[in-house]
Amino acid sequence: MRQRLARYQLQRNEGKTRLVPFSKRAQRPGDQPEGFDFPGFRFYLGKSRKQTVIPKLKTRGKRLRTQLRRLPDGARRVANILPLTQLWRVFCAKMQGHIRYYAVTFNTHAVDAFLGRATRLLFRRLNRRSQRKSFTREKFRRFIALHPLPRVRVCHAVD
Repeated sequence: MRQRLARYQLQRNEGKTRLVPFSKRAQRPGDQPEGFDFPGFRFYLGKSRKQTVIPKLKTRGKRLRTQLRRLPDGARRVANILPLTQLWRVFCAKMQGHIRYYAVTFNTHAVDAFLGRATRLLFRRLNRRSQRKSFTREKFRRFIALHPLPRVRVCHAVD
């Protein structure tokens, strides 16, 4: 591997690089194997419905919290500038991008939870646009029924 990296004048950081035992055979009964993080995902060994050991992915918690923390700031910048329908279109486009990246096999539950939290944060932000509330919960539900959120479905199957 060093020769391949040297060909492109690259080096690996020895302090951050290690081999992770990530195989079905390496897992012993009752032993929780360690996983590893790779751009936005946590890879780990889990069990299938047939109780066989298979590799699974889930969204990294740190990445999820960071995205949820940044969402209200972005909404605040455009909430009073854009009309509501255009703001909603931008929000749905961002959610669609999140779904397309993170909706892999075994991770749709986390993506759905993110979508719910993000929608709740936007609801709060929309109600802070003036002195009186823009939406009640019921009115917001009707708005979502008229302008639906993107559906969460698996975009990348991990076998």
